[in-house]
Formats: sequence, C-alpha cells, structure tokens
Amino acid sequence: MFYEPGKTPHGLKKDPFKSCVVPRPIGWISTLNTDGTANLAPYSQFAHLTFSPPYVMFAANVKDSGERKDNVVNAERTGEFCWSLATYDLREEMNKSATEVPYGTDEFDLAGLEKALGSLVKCPFVKASPINFECVHHSTIRLPGDGVGASVDVVIGRVVGIHIDEAVLTDGEIDISKTVPIARCGGPNYAAIRDVCMFKMVTPKGAVAPAPVNKGAKEETIGMDNGQKADEAAR
Repeated sequence: MFYEPGKTPHGLKKDPFKSCVVPRPIGWISTLNTDGTANLAPYSQFAHLTFSPPYVMFAANVKDSGERKDNVVNAERTGEFCWSLATYDLREEMNKSATEVPYGTDEFDLAGLEKALGSLVKCPFVKASPINFECVHHSTIRLPGDGVGASVDVVIGRVVGIHIDEAVLTDGEIDISKTVPIARCGGPNYAAIRDVCMFKMVTPKGAVAPAPVNKGAKEETIGMDNGQKADEAAR
C-alpha cells in the first residue's frame, strides 16, 4: 500500500504512522508551575539529539483548545525541566501522570510518586526512577499541524546533570535487565525492553563485502512471554 499523509486515504482503521515509528522512548518530563507546584507528564515523542554536550527533545501537541501543554509553558518560563526514565515497574504511575488535569495539579501526588530534588535545577524528578536528567531549556520550535491539536511544540534542552542509581549498573555499564525501560508502540500498546530482546552488532569500519546467501539458514527469533524471558527454541 501507499498513501500520502493528509492527501490520500490510507484505508486502515486508524492512522498507522505512530505504529510505524516504534518503539519510541518515553519523555517523562517534569517542570515547576507558577505557584511552585510540580507538573509531570509523559510524551511518546521524545529523543536524545546528540551527546557532547548531550541534548534531548520532547514534542508536545497543543491541547484541543489550542493552548500549549503545561510542561512547554513551564520549561520556557523557568528555563529548565527534568526527564525521568519510565520503567516497567513504574508503568502504572507513568500512565496516571498522563491524565489531563487543570493547571496547577501536582501529577506526582496524583500518581503517588515521591519527588527528588536535583543538584542544578529547581524542578523535581521521579525519585523511584533509576535514571534522571536535569536539563536547561535551549529552544522551542513550533511545527504547524492539520486541524485541532495537530500543531506541536518541540522543546529542546541541554542535559546538565545525570543521576544514575548504582543498583542498575553491572560491570560499569547500565544493565537493561535491571532498568527494564518501557516504550510506546502506537495506540495503547507498549513494549518492555529486556535483555532477552537485545542483540549486539559492532559497526563495521571501512568497506564491507556483501555476506554470502545461505538459503539453508533458519531465521533466529527472539520473543517474550508475559514479560518473562522466552523459552528456548524447540529442537
């Protein structure tokens, strides 16, 4: 199939775009409201942009009323925000913090989450999360959209402080089997990233000859069963 977004119909039950770009890391972003209360919300349009110095971005679509999201307004006003890693153990709390509530509502309290204070910025982050970033606002880009709620604010921030719980380290590296981050997969679907889903490849240096075709080789599959490691393939 082929379609042109916004021009020709895709013919499916729902717009498939968000289910194409997967899995998407979650930007669990916190800021401070004007009255000093905290704001916390997850964004599935999130990414790191570069690493020296490190920058991250989260994209927040405007509300149906046309108003900008609270975290966007707060990040611009205060010049700072924090990011917390959304993990499988914190999935329910992350989902509760996505509830659309009036400005000034503390989503930390709504989700039953304890706050932790950073070293460089004033806004809190999720204490129970094993990895947290302190960020300073760099810029905001508005991308126009087609229709109500489609326009989006892309907020870019420089990471000035990184907190890592040493309990999730193994041999001096972050252990995915201990953090178990979650990611968005379109619609209500999420993925839990576990070590059973991972494989390693080293980026080649220089020219690489095409690999020979082995028609007799069987495709290796990797899967999960209810969040547990997959059973060994039957022989």
